[in-house]
Amino acid sequence: MSRPQTLVFLSVDDFLLRNEWAGDVPVVSSKDIKPEEDFRILDLFEDLDISATLFIPGKVAELFPNKLQEVAEKGFEVAAHGYLHENLSLLDEVERKQRILEAVDLLEKCARKEVLGWRSPGLHIDDSLYKILENTHIQWCSNIELPLRFKHVPFMYKGKMELPIASIDLKLYESGFSPEKVRDKWLSILERNNEIVTIVIHPWAQLKNNERIGSLKQFLEAAASRENVKICAGSDIYKQYALQERSIYGSALSAIARLWKRFSKRAQAPISKTQKVLSHHA
Repeated sequence: MSRPQTLVFLSVDDFLLRNEWAGDVPVVSSKDIKPEEDFRILDLFEDLDISATLFIPGKVAELFPNKLQEVAEKGFEVAAHGYLHENLSLLDEVERKQRILEAVDLLEKCARKEVLGWRSPGLHIDDSLYKILENTHIQWCSNIELPLRFKHVPFMYKGKMELPIASIDLKLYESGFSPEKVRDKWLSILERNNEIVTIVIHPWAQLKNNERIGSLKQFLEAAASRENVKICAGSDIYKQYALQERSIYGSALSAIARLWKRFSKRAQAPISKTQKVLSHHA
């Protein structure tokens, strides 16, 4: 009996973004950005004929409107990632709403299509975020890094479909993983009984050396070659599952996710400066 299909959600964070610290998260800066470098990631995806979603802060649409339009014209999905890649939970309610709505509006005007996906900078979320998103076209989010001991499937969370995160490249590299070990870890996740596997990559981290981009290519080639694996953009997965009824497992996972986020907040206090930096690079 063949294994059920696994959908790999390939997501790119911080496209055309470099770190410029303001408070406790990096914000958008045009300093030292060479767009052709970040487009090397997209060239790799095109060479392999695979889909991906790019989570992009709204400010990028102001700094690089032509480049962002080019991303959309190439067929890659544009999703929202804050306005300045700021920690929205630190803002008052009025400013938070203004930033979120402005970010989505800028991206939609530049990409010339509705933006359906959202990922909060640093994965910071609260109830007010989801209430504000009700005033946008956002249909799904990818805000929760769920432990791998749980089976990963899309589930409803505060009124939006959640595509849980399985692994983030930057956290692995900051933990001392070599490019080969990152590749092998991601391949091992594909062996688990998951319906979706959300991988987060950061162009500026992947392009630091040829070994990293080489291992990313090897992972994507290996994943794409498997009969039971399909690499997708976020909205492809949303549309597929939106046609299905919510499963009992998905409903249970939603409850687990709420508890996990609550536990994670408690476990983070106090945290070291290093831990804080890592948590905000998602």
